[in-house]
Amino acid sequence: MSIMGEKKDLDVKLEKLVYEDLELAVVDLSASLLSETHVQKGNELKTAITDAQTKYVWGELDEKGWNDAVVKWRKDGGDKIIEEFTADYNAIHAK
Repeated sequence: MSIMGEKKDLDVKLEKLVYEDLELAVVDLSASLLSETHVQKGNELKTAITDAQTKYVWGELDEKGWNDAVVKWRKDGGDKIIEEFTADYNAIHAK
């Protein structure tokens, strides 16, 4: 902002971009939930599934490879994280 309180062109563009981003934003509803497995293995699991996702998008992994990666993610802790997040969510909202 200028000293006189008028917005500069860059300020207007930035404000517009912020509002446009908010319209497209996806809120991570799990951010406030607790999961010991997520604390212990979350980064490892996220890296594995993100790598598989990237390879699938780039055509380096076929549909079977993607499905195998999802099964492995679930087996390696993904199902446990889902279970723990669900239990925490239910405990919070049971009140």
